[in-house]
Amino acid sequence: MMLIEETPIPLAALPVAEFKAHLRLGSGFAEDSLQDPVLEGFLRAAISAIEARTGKILIGRSFAWTLTDWRDAAGQALPVAPVTAILELALIDAQDAETVVDPGLYKLVQDMQRPKLVPMGTLLPTVPTNGAVRLRFEAGFGAAWGDLPADLGQAVLLLAAHYYEYRHDTGLADGCMPFGVSSLIERYRILRILGGGAMTRLTLNRRLVLEAPDRVPDGAGSFTDGWTALGEVWAMVEARTGREKQGEAVPVSNVGYRITVRGTPVGQSTRPLPDQRFRDGNRVFRILAVAERDPVGQYLTCFAEERWRHELWRFIRAAGGGLSASGGGQRAGGACRHGDL
Repeated sequence: MMLIEETPIPLAALPVAEFKAHLRLGSGFAEDSLQDPVLEGFLRAAISAIEARTGKILIGRSFAWTLTDWRDAAGQALPVAPVTAILELALIDAQDAETVVDPGLYKLVQDMQRPKLVPMGTLLPTVPTNGAVRLRFEAGFGAAWGDLPADLGQAVLLLAAHYYEYRHDTGLADGCMPFGVSSLIERYRILRILGGGAMTRLTLNRRLVLEAPDRVPDGAGSFTDGWTALGEVWAMVEARTGREKQGEAVPVSNVGYRITVRGTPVGQSTRPLPDQRFRDGNRVFRILAVAERDPVGQYLTCFAEERWRHELWRFIRAAGGGLSASGGGQRAGGACRHGDL
């Protein structure tokens, strides 16, 4: 018995954009599509693994199934589901000569678990001695990603993300499959029951804008310093320590942060650099240093700082109730404003 996939899953049917969103990869960069071939490979691997576990074909395509004899000539169960159409049934003799069987002699009985090829009469055509029979058919839930049941689609994204996150972990073996994936595909499985080193999973739950310094002409022959948004990244932001020091006019609070993002190769605009900054709304985190978080550079740690200036208003009681910049004074109130430094 041999089952051959005649047509591969078309690239257009792979949910690359949905997978990027699921992984919370950066967006808006010039190199947004650089990882697409890698992501496509993980998606194809996840689809193949789930199809093997469940016996269900997720994306529609054609197959050729060759047998040396019928298991039951009164009705042959097919190896996968759902089968949508029988394309051809051919008998192959010992000299490899093929005879196409009249489609009026058999029909497809569709079933979500075990579709069958059944005869229109008593038995299916007799397989030649020392020969074989080849059945070509189409199977799958549909031609597009949106045709999949929601739980199977989610299982593919979860498993592909698992492959992506643990691609450097050589301790995973023996058909390891995350519990969430197993739970989602359980109701689709027939009878086959097939199931690592641990690695800390990071939670990238903050969407930050990565900005780079830029000099902008001011229209008067000079320049003003500005900032240009490079793109958005997902990050994990952890507060470290804070301190307050005296600025030129008012105290400045410096709060340190450890910001973790996905690693990207040196030289790409998606890789943060010292003197760039992250922005989260009105909050700004100046990047001081960048280092690989793990030996393979899967994640980067950005040591950043957020500065706050204290607006101190000194009310000086002078003769006549006026304000004096040099006289003694009293601090009537203080408000914090973010210093966009």
